[in-house]
Amino acid sequence: HKYKFTLRNGSKTMTTKTNIHLHGLHVSGSGDADDVTRLVTAGHCLDYTWEILPDHPGGTHWYHAHPHGAAERQVNGGAFGLLIVEDNPEADGDIPVWASNELLLQISNIENVVRANGKPYEIFDVKAGQWYRLRVSVVDPLGKPQELRFTSGCEVHKVASDGIWHSSIPGSQASTFEMTGASRGDFAVRCSSPASTVNILCD
Repeated sequence: HKYKFTLRNGSKTMTTKTNIHLHGLHVSGSGDADDVTRLVTAGHCLDYTWEILPDHPGGTHWYHAHPHGAAERQVNGGAFGLLIVEDNPEADGDIPVWASNELLLQISNIENVVRANGKPYEIFDVKAGQWYRLRVSVVDPLGKPQELRFTSGCEVHKVASDGIWHSSIPGSQASTFEMTGASRGDFAVRCSSPASTVNILCD
């Protein structure tokens, strides 16, 4: 499959150049794919074509601006986002059916201000006894390790790291997980209360 993406540089400062860089996808680093030397100037567009091969595994990934010398400033300004590759039954045969119950969370720590999906906090209402796949992406331009902490009393297991699936429920459950500034993790979450709320804090 080919995914075509057009980046528009909407800056009003004519000297501002930008581009897009992917984290986690197995695509070419040249041409109109993931070549970080390509730049688009203010008021213009840059086209990308990402070829997702038939054996490409699914996963939780992200993208961000990557112009050399200005990447940190632009990421601090919000130039980043989640990118999901759907599960591939041939490459991801051990992923259970319940993993299609997805919750998306991108945590950003921009100049010591933490946001969840761009907001001061995020709350998910979930059904009792139902497993959910919480896809998490952490964005911190400084790359500092952080703790992802679950305080709702729900059962939580980490099932994937940086787009790579471990198993349906590996090891014992936990409530705190270390995440670095550009990492992704998928978590199996199940709550027992009839009307549960998943609260997530990031230190």
